[in-house]
Amino acid sequence: MFVHNMATQSIEPQFKSLEHVLNETGSVIDESGLDAFLNEDHTPLGLSLMQTLALTPYVKSILLADPQGRFNSVPHLPVGEHVDAKERPWFLAAAVRTLFVHYTDHYPSKFDDKSRSVSVSRPLIIDGRPRLPS
Repeated sequence: MFVHNMATQSIEPQFKSLEHVLNETGSVIDESGLDAFLNEDHTPLGLSLMQTLALTPYVKSILLADPQGRFNSVPHLPVGEHVDAKERPWFLAAAVRTLFVHYTDHYPSKFDDKSRSVSVSRPLIIDGRPRLPS
């Protein structure tokens, strides 16, 4: 029980802050900003995401995708045409279309063969409208 309590006390605050960052970031993203970010590297949204990333040192990258699977990331991750966002665990979790934040199980990274990732995701825009947490 002691180990469980210690793990919960040390990990839970990080998860809560991740949820807060995700929800705050999601509240400023609109469909046109997302579309611009998916098509270009240097956009106001991209700059905002870089600032968010700088404030969360335990986060390796921030990825945004649309329902068709187009995605972009901060920092820009070199991926080939063979990577389909719609097959990634973070995309599948967000596709559930709930307001709740979803944590994936750890999985192999497509960007680094040596590391494993845990993703935090939720839909940010549904039918052109921001999805705000309740």
